[in-house]
Amino acid sequence: MSVGAEILEQDGRRGRLGPKIGQGGEGAVYELEGRPGLVGKIFHQPLTRTRADKIRAMARARSPALDRLTAWPTGLLMAPTGEPIGLAMPRIEGHRDIHQLYSPRSRRMVFPEADWRTLVRVAANVARAFATVQAEGHVIADVNHSSILVSADARVKLIDCDSFQVTIDGVCYPCDVGVPVFTPPELQDQPLTGVMRTPNHDAFGLAVMIFLVLFMGRHPYAGRYLGDDEMPIERAIVEHRFAYGARRAAFAMEQPPATPPLEIVSPEIAELFERAFEPEAMLGGRPTAAEWVAALATLEATLVQCPVGIAHWHAPGLHECPWCPLEAATGVPLFAPVVSEATASLFDFGSFWQQIDALEHPGPAPEIPAPATKPKLSSVARRAPWRRAWQGPAALLVAVVPAGMAFGVELPLIARGLFLLAAAFIFFLVRWALRGSLDVTTFMVREHEARKLWQTTLAEWEAEAGPRRFDDKRAELDKLRAWWTEAAGQPQQRLRIESAIRRAFEELQQIANQIQVARSALRQNAEEVQEVLQQMQFDLKTVSKKR
Repeated sequence: MSVGAEILEQDGRRGRLGPKIGQGGEGAVYELEGRPGLVGKIFHQPLTRTRADKIRAMARARSPALDRLTAWPTGLLMAPTGEPIGLAMPRIEGHRDIHQLYSPRSRRMVFPEADWRTLVRVAANVARAFATVQAEGHVIADVNHSSILVSADARVKLIDCDSFQVTIDGVCYPCDVGVPVFTPPELQDQPLTGVMRTPNHDAFGLAVMIFLVLFMGRHPYAGRYLGDDEMPIERAIVEHRFAYGARRAAFAMEQPPATPPLEIVSPEIAELFERAFEPEAMLGGRPTAAEWVAALATLEATLVQCPVGIAHWHAPGLHECPWCPLEAATGVPLFAPVVSEATASLFDFGSFWQQIDALEHPGPAPEIPAPATKPKLSSVARRAPWRRAWQGPAALLVAVVPAGMAFGVELPLIARGLFLLAAAFIFFLVRWALRGSLDVTTFMVREHEARKLWQTTLAEWEAEAGPRRFDDKRAELDKLRAWWTEAAGQPQQRLRIESAIRRAFEELQQIANQIQVARSALRQNAEEVQEVLQQMQFDLKTVSKKR
């Protein structure tokens, strides 16, 4: 067929082929005159009856969900004689092959706005597309990098859908082909004709594709083999030699030099890769597309920006940015430091702000309750009433001696008067001396120190258990929100504000947690200090009573 050739669509409409817009191994793709939203794929070889039936069935099985994420066939194309020659499908514009995104060299040219956030989101969208196809009862089967297209804003479309294994109206139309580096070990080195693929087979190819996207185009089985012979990827797959896994040493494999380790992704995603590539996964249990979607969405929501490289984003909790040393070792920039509206739009401000609003305000610092029991006198204070009670009798006992002499001995009247004066003097002197032994100043000092400690404790309680730090950080976020609004149309500025918003929100969460910890940790100490203060006040009040 050539440009201008007449064709017949499945619904009986006649048309013509427009300019050729692409060509592959199976056929060429043409515009369809008068059908701007469709293109025609014309096969080089005549279609078998089974292939034609499959395309007709797929056209009947279209759904909005499939149309959103795939170039699902819309109908069979035939020659004017009625011979099936191809299929019609939606035209996809603004998308490029996924390998142009995950390869650093082509990414800098074709996707100059893409950073690692873009790659994480694309990986999640690939998993969403797989999940959508499988939810309709089909299997991708022929997973490969040529059948996934990506747009600058991370949207994904699956093409070559006619090669999928589809089950429609109880009839299964298998896929007879596959790309070895995406084929699971249980299907390697065997004919695929008529083989019924399963979602678990798809799960292997999906895991490989996600690894390629996240790890700069590195294949998970392309490592350094420690044996003497060659280790092509296909053989490594059969022998389960996952070059980045925890068991790689047991399989005589090392991670290639100048490549990021598996730990650059979240622990959850690292575990998904381990599950996908372990030998036991041949029997089932590889991560589903839905599991990948959930884990990748969580990773995207928690990515942090490198303080050095503006285009560097990575998972939280790493001791350093994984991209900086990698670029330093290879001399190759992994991401273009260009920020566009498309990249800035990857930050879903509305959804992120909902998380901020959902963080519960800690409220005012709780009141420290008064001690439930009344204080009892301390041992020192308990001795004070006893000493006070014996002050008078002791002084009187001492004064009895000169007083007795005044009346018990025959003395002149003047001498007797002097003895009586001496007795009175001694009585008051002893009484004064005994009163001095009960030093109230000590209790006053102790009460003063306890009161100062209580005031300090209250200030610390309000500072650590109160909401002031939370309110200050929340006000900072509100200011950043206003700056974000004012920076509309300024992607570079918005990227910096986004980084500040993410950091401030992380700090706000830490403050909220610290407040709750402080309320638990400081409460007992505050109650103990208050109890000591009340004890000192009670002691002072007791010993200060008139004697």
